[in-house]
Amino acid sequence: MATKQKEHSPIDFTRLESCPKCEANWQDKPIPEDSQEVYGGAKWFSRVQGIYDRDRDCTIAWRCPDCGTTWDRDTGKIIPPLIQP
Repeated sequence: MATKQKEHSPIDFTRLESCPKCEANWQDKPIPEDSQEVYGGAKWFSRVQGIYDRDRDCTIAWRCPDCGTTWDRDTGKIIPPLIQP
C-alpha cells in the first residue's frame, strides 16, 4: 500500500531575510563562523517564530514577530493567527 507523501511548503521560512507580507527584517544576531555548520550553514539567527504543537511534537506554523501573519508549515499558505502577537 502506497503512503501518501505529506505536502511541504515551497518556502523555508527560517531562511528568509524578511517577512513576505510586511517586509520586516527577520535577521537577528550573526551566528559565529565556527557554529554555522551546526545551524545548516546559516550565517544569522532568524526572528521568525515557530508555533509548536506539543501533541503532534512538531512545529505547525511560522509567524512574523512584527505583523503577526501566520503561515502553515506544510503548505506555506497564510492561516488565521493561532496565537496573538
